[in-house]
Amino acid sequence: MSGPAVSGGPRRLLPRTGGCLLLLVVFLLGLAAFTLFYRAPTGEADRRGAADDAGDAAPPQDRPTIRARAVSPDGTLVASGGERREGDRYPIELRRVEGARFLDREAPFRVLAAHEGPVTVLRFGAGGRELFSASFDGRVLRWRLDGEAPPEAFVPPRTPGVAAGLLALALSPDGRLLAAAGWSGEIFVWDLVAGGPPSRLAPAPPAGDADEEKVPAGHLEDVRALEFAGGTSPLLFSAGGDGLLIAWDVAARRATRVVGLNGKSPKTKDVRLRLVMDGPDREGAIMTMIASSSRGGLLFSDYRSCVYEVVVGERCAAWWSGGEASAGVQPGACLKPLLDRKVFCAAPDRAVTGPAVAFLRLADDPVRAGGFLGVGSNGVFRIVRRGDTLPWREFPGSARRGDQLVDAVVDGSRRVVFTGSRGGWLLLHEIRGDADSPDIVLADQL
Repeated sequence: MSGPAVSGGPRRLLPRTGGCLLLLVVFLLGLAAFTLFYRAPTGEADRRGAADDAGDAAPPQDRPTIRARAVSPDGTLVASGGERREGDRYPIELRRVEGARFLDREAPFRVLAAHEGPVTVLRFGAGGRELFSASFDGRVLRWRLDGEAPPEAFVPPRTPGVAAGLLALALSPDGRLLAAAGWSGEIFVWDLVAGGPPSRLAPAPPAGDADEEKVPAGHLEDVRALEFAGGTSPLLFSAGGDGLLIAWDVAARRATRVVGLNGKSPKTKDVRLRLVMDGPDREGAIMTMIASSSRGGLLFSDYRSCVYEVVVGERCAAWWSGGEASAGVQPGACLKPLLDRKVFCAAPDRAVTGPAVAFLRLADDPVRAGGFLGVGSNGVFRIVRRGDTLPWREFPGSARRGDQLVDAVVDGSRRVVFTGSRGGWLLLHEIRGDADSPDIVLADQL
């Protein structure tokens, strides 16, 4: 017989067996609801802002890659192109922008039936009245946007057996010279005022034993970046897969300075050996280059995300033109690394140990003079202030799982960044905040 109940003891609220079963059922139901509805927070979700209106769907795999993007000087028009095909053409789409939002959401404002191959480069000219495009089809087209006239084609002469695809375009500051280059390593320059056939800045010819000991006369691999820099008679700078930076005298049609990433002029045999050993997209390949108005020279980045400054100005202009540097200036001061190569990127002769992700695009920091903004292929944005050897701020951007950025363009005056992705997304990011507390958020997407 059981004893009497203990006076003052705890009162049982549920039967012993039934209560445990009920608690187990409640726990399982709660776990199921959590699994169905919970979404782990991501940097993108926390920072999406106005982009919520555009939806959160994962990028479809059948949307063609966007390879090229350009923004008009007044920031109101964005051009994009890539691998999307309509019939036998790869079109260029024009969309209007107001603030940090796309106005043309359902369809482009205008479509240019463009190239016979994927579009690789876009650049506005003539104050936004013209658009230049280049393609894997080996042609450059000039579109006059104030009318419906067909484009003017600039077709470089082709070398039999050599790939003709174009990867880079540059316009001189006065808008007179147009340069294009790509897979062949050759560079072609048109005078848009005088007309006529282009000047041809050819790569180094197949070398004999004697030439192997000389400095290359041109690129030995594809050219991925072109920029004009200097005064009234600017030098043309080219860079590419061989890791060479070359300054060209366009009028004389010759290279005036050929250097590697260490600022020294290599022998042809050494460059060829490195190309054979490292293979495509090697760590020393130069990926992007810009003219920096705040620094008065150029900035470029290699495949390891190392960033270098090309100093032109009065101190180094003569050296890049083939002469001696100004008195008291060492040649090494004319090409200098800006980031810590041991921590952030790696020296050319050792493996990458830092967070090295190739920068798709560099731009002058729109918030503080002298710094720069780097856009990584993984969607990460990094801000580097003048004098910093490591990135000062980093923002997760808009990289989606399974997607990758392919192109970016920065409108610094309006503090927006436009990117195109492998998944076919058009993304608009806004740079907010002040010099001490900047922020970069995804503001809109299509």
